[in-house]
Amino acid sequence: MTENKILLTCYLFLLTIVCFFLFQQISTSLWGDELWTLQKILIDYPNLLTPGFLGDVNYPTKIIIFKVFSDLANTNSPDILVLLNSINLIFIGLSLYILRNYLSIKALLIFISILLSSEFFLRMFLEIGVYSFVFGISCLFSSFYIRIALFKDESSFYSMMLTGIILASLHPFSGLFVCSVLFSLFFFIKNFLRRLTLLICLCFPIVFLYIFSIEFVDGSQISHINLSFKQLLNTAGFMIPAILLLGCLFLVRYKSLKEDLFFILRISLPLILSMSFILIFSLIYQPVFQARYFTTFFPLTCLLIIIYGKENTDKLTTFSLIFCIFAVSMLYGPRSSLPYTNFQALIEKSHTKACINAPIFFNNLKEASYKKYMSEVYQRASLIYSKDFQRPLQGFPYVMSNIDKLIEQFPNCSIFGISGQKKQDVFVSDMKNQLNLDKDTANINIKETLVKNCHKPGCGILWTFQKTR
Repeated sequence: MTENKILLTCYLFLLTIVCFFLFQQISTSLWGDELWTLQKILIDYPNLLTPGFLGDVNYPTKIIIFKVFSDLANTNSPDILVLLNSINLIFIGLSLYILRNYLSIKALLIFISILLSSEFFLRMFLEIGVYSFVFGISCLFSSFYIRIALFKDESSFYSMMLTGIILASLHPFSGLFVCSVLFSLFFFIKNFLRRLTLLICLCFPIVFLYIFSIEFVDGSQISHINLSFKQLLNTAGFMIPAILLLGCLFLVRYKSLKEDLFFILRISLPLILSMSFILIFSLIYQPVFQARYFTTFFPLTCLLIIIYGKENTDKLTTFSLIFCIFAVSMLYGPRSSLPYTNFQALIEKSHTKACINAPIFFNNLKEASYKKYMSEVYQRASLIYSKDFQRPLQGFPYVMSNIDKLIEQFPNCSIFGISGQKKQDVFVSDMKNQLNLDKDTANINIKETLVKNCHKPGCGILWTFQKTR
């Protein structure tokens, strides 16, 4: 009894620190993808549903979801719209309810602990974007899969099909996951009518991908993605408690590994198929993977770890709690409070009264798709964080060519450029070399300043230009 009370106290402590760090994120700056989504909410529904209108390989579903909520709530405030993500707690709760008769309470507690103690949850749950919904609905879909494939309970088969269709409409990788799961179910389901249903539902993610994404994959939209060992390390770094727990399981069950191998491979077939496709596509055509894309596969990964360690639940409970509390309090929690890009600081520092109507550049962009994206992101950020006025956005070449005139026209304004959201492409040495070519600009000093809570250039840089006397 005392042991159970201690465990309960530890789980409550874990939940408390998770909630604490989620609350901390309320004051964190929005980043590029969130601002882009908020900007696109202003688009009419018919245009959102027009293939190719967004010029992006991702689906318009997330925009439509937040737009519907925005219209119902009659607000575009990010502080209100982010509340919509709380619905995903219901999906996570339903996934636990579905498995209540098949897994012990301790196993379910370990499952929910490693779910919540991940970057996928702590960093993305309160994003105005798609990944919170991918996380929640994938939990539900994965639970249905385990219930049918492992425990031979097909009573929720049609509920699973509906969930899969919804999940597949959120993101191309979610569609890939759904296809892999449905294909795998052919080996577990024998009923002809249900197999036919599987075949029909299997077509939906493919058709959705073709309509809204595949025609727009030309390599330019996702040029920031690369396939590297670093990406794999980043993915593992998003789920350290799950990785450590799996490592403990291998140590505990290494003697029975050969007997377990066929079972593991069979039940893990959706993950094997999905990862194989991603690897082959990335090697043959173009890289299509980054750590956050694993969100859709993470709940099933956690469930498989729990299933694999079902006989060793008592031994793993303490280890899982230690791993989770450490990961949340020392890694994911503090990191979730730091912005990817601190647009709030960039806008507030650069939009002073002395700089009203003064042009400003945002990165040195050459690709058309990036220019459009960054322009929309800047526009939305300036409207949110500088409600009184917005500085006109100009290209980097324009500002550099006219910097001497701009300093004279706006003598009390010194910030004429900002950088962020991507790899640094503006450098003091390059600008100084350009200015030294003209005697009228050779006496201009350039200063590079990282904004608050930023420790790397992609988070946010202010570019200050001042003439020396």
